[in-house]
Amino acid sequence: TRIKSWNHAAHELFGYLPEEAIGQRLQDLLSSRPVYSDVVEYQEQFTEYGKWQGEFAHRHKDGSEIITWVSVSMLHDDQNMPIGFVSVQHDITPRKIFEDRLETLVQERTRELEIANRALVAGIQRYSTLVQHFPNGIVGLVNTDLQFEIMGGSGVLNLTYADGELTGRRLGDFMPEDIAQRDEPSLKAALEGETRVQVVEHE
Repeated sequence: TRIKSWNHAAHELFGYLPEEAIGQRLQDLLSSRPVYSDVVEYQEQFTEYGKWQGEFAHRHKDGSEIITWVSVSMLHDDQNMPIGFVSVQHDITPRKIFEDRLETLVQERTRELEIANRALVAGIQRYSTLVQHFPNGIVGLVNTDLQFEIMGGSGVLNLTYADGELTGRRLGDFMPEDIAQRDEPSLKAALEGETRVQVVEHE
């Protein structure tokens, strides 16, 4: 099918003047192709239903690629025989560029998070090993609520708690209140990035 009508909007969208486009085959002029299905599938659906909607990629006169949302319908003569088609197209190239950039950023961020998560897991595993074998004292890892995620060391045995029983607890849950009030500010300071050394002895 050859182009029989080419309006000003088509000229603005694709760069070709009417005298350059009329009489040409659309495929030859624009190298048009559906984005999410192959040409054969598109042609079969259009032939069967007489209409089609979806995204098409085209080549602009300057060589750049344009993505449009296409609504195309079959034209018939008085005997209901197909004689051509009419196509309405909306330029969605800026939106597609934005979506592609966003998808790239999401993929990059996902990879960064996966790498960071693997490093975090490896760090926790190493820290857990250190905690379990810490001599003559107690070592713990607290979250932002000052709840212990990990606690261990030989000193835990003196607290008469079973392995893992202190996970999720705050310092005041198993230490005297005065000791908790004294030591929790150091934990808060450490979470805020402050380096603080505090040597304490608990009987």
